[in-house]
Amino acid sequence: MEWITIAAIFLGPILAVVASQVIDHLRASRQRKMDVFKTLMRLRRTPMYPEFVGALNLVELEFRKNQAVQEKWRALLDHLSTQHSRHPDEMIVDSDTPDARLAKETAFGKRLFDARHVLSAELLHSIAKVVGHKSEQLEIFKGGYAPQGWMDVEGQQEDIRSFVHGIATGRYYVPVGVMDIDHLNPHKSKQQEE
Repeated sequence: MEWITIAAIFLGPILAVVASQVIDHLRASRQRKMDVFKTLMRLRRTPMYPEFVGALNLVELEFRKNQAVQEKWRALLDHLSTQHSRHPDEMIVDSDTPDARLAKETAFGKRLFDARHVLSAELLHSIAKVVGHKSEQLEIFKGGYAPQGWMDVEGQQEDIRSFVHGIATGRYYVPVGVMDIDHLNPHKSKQQEE
């Protein structure tokens, strides 16, 4: 009996410290998983943001022991890293009008966006189960908000980058013309009339 008492006196504090460290480790692990989940949920409508990409890259590390999450994560990454081919109705040919080209580009982009969005929702739903957040996959898919203005600005910035890159590579040219500068200055033309 004395040995048990002596062992308890020595082992009690050690076991308490070990238990405390295990609890702290589990709490920190859960918090990291929640941080990844919250970031992905918050930015699910803006996947080009660096924070979204960073959180997506942490899924492999933080959820490495969860097979369902890993499968959904790999499916999304495969989709994102694959060079997708166009369906026959999305193929652009030389005889297409500019409107037809735009329609085909839009259809191709929308198809890829929709597929990415579905895969993202599936990943978020599997992560939600792990972190104990009760939400339906449809809620995740339909939820979130990103102002149309953000999308417009991103599209315009991409157009500008593409145009400047086209100029740098010789695909596009800057049109140059001659114009009457006096015609552009309304004050000068009024002075000439007087």
